[in-house]
Amino acid sequence: FLQVILIAVLTIGLMQFTLRLGVQLPSLSTAKTSSWLLPLVFLFNLLPSNVPLAQADYPPETLLIELERRLLEPPLCTPDCVNINQVKIQLAQDRLILRLQVDSLAHSALPLPAQRQQWLPRLVVLDGKQVPSLF
Repeated sequence: FLQVILIAVLTIGLMQFTLRLGVQLPSLSTAKTSSWLLPLVFLFNLLPSNVPLAQADYPPETLLIELERRLLEPPLCTPDCVNINQVKIQLAQDRLILRLQVDSLAHSALPLPAQRQQWLPRLVVLDGKQVPSLF
């Protein structure tokens, strides 16, 4: 952004300097002006600047390793993070309804009592909302 401002100031300064010398510049409304001014702007953009280059030395490798280790370590409650506290079984015509009260100390999965060749649940509800496809 600073380069753009400096280029604009330099361009205005050059235009004032040439006007003082008596050199007649074409009006700014013509296409010729933009055709000679545009390469000049690109030329000034190629000049080296004093802006330091971005360095990719942060975060350090040790910090990345530590964060990865913490992210992937199992919760402290493992393997007892999930408990089924209550099960209510209800038979209604051709349906078996199981209502499980499950408590969890960490985000985890709970295997349902189902097998693909024997029995699969038609509907699973979690916190009052239907859970999308399980299998």
